[in-house]
Amino acid sequence: MLTVFELLYDLAIEIQINPNFKHLTVHNGLGRAQVEAQLQHSITKAVMPGERIETRWHKVRIFCRNYVNRAMPFTSGDRMLEMLNTFEKNHATQEFQPAYFLAFAHDFFKDTPNSADFNAALSKLSNSEPIIALQNISYLDWVERRWLYWVNQSVHNLDAEEVLSDVNILCSNEETKIKGIGLPLAANFFADMGLSVFAKPDLHVRPIIQLLTLEEGDAKVLKSIIKICQTEDQALRSSKRFSWLSDLGGLWPRYLDRIIYLIGSDNHLLNGTRNRQAAPERRALMRKALIQNQMVSARFATY
Repeated sequence: MLTVFELLYDLAIEIQINPNFKHLTVHNGLGRAQVEAQLQHSITKAVMPGERIETRWHKVRIFCRNYVNRAMPFTSGDRMLEMLNTFEKNHATQEFQPAYFLAFAHDFFKDTPNSADFNAALSKLSNSEPIIALQNISYLDWVERRWLYWVNQSVHNLDAEEVLSDVNILCSNEETKIKGIGLPLAANFFADMGLSVFAKPDLHVRPIIQLLTLEEGDAKVLKSIIKICQTEDQALRSSKRFSWLSDLGGLWPRYLDRIIYLIGSDNHLLNGTRNRQAAPERRALMRKALIQNQMVSARFATY
């Protein structure tokens, strides 16, 4: 039986190699082998492009870059990257001192309108005081502890409620929520740290998963992505064509999220090179393919 992932994987390739879809993408015209190799690389790219995950400082960098990965950010991604690189160039980051970075970031953006939410978010993340709701450890200690926990999980043992619980720490729990972060950004922060158990229900992913599951809401979408992956993982592991997934532990939620994102955004190189105007038409192609192949099914629902 055809899986959702396989169907979308084939569609991503078809859009890039079929001359009839040339108007939908800036990546049309390459050979199938080259397209498929790039597609696999982009799907399985774990850590945020251009970043590492070796130290606590690297996690803070990803938090900051992820913070402006949204509609109407207070500053551009390039400006945020400039701030981070300037700090890294002028300060030792192996023994990362959150207080110094907090002061530097506040000063860097002092003349930038609407930076208050970011300042508040960074202040909360950087505070070294223990938080009762985080088992009496600091926020960054909690991030480190949860990273170590999630990096050692397997697809089949994932508990969707537990995944959602950690996301809610950042975005909705009264004592711990961080200013300016909703569920999609919170989930993406974990995913961009290389934790492929997480997925981002963004504007491309959300409508496709809602169509598949007949459910609505970001929390439902996140849990449904996990359920779809657990449902389809074994079939994909048994396919020689997808042996590359088995080598990486199976069909992780981030991989399903990423294939939908790549089709919807056309950002196949993960460097911003894309055809933005045709995004609605590409999303329509996904919907059409899923409906025609009878993929819309309550079997993926989480209620």
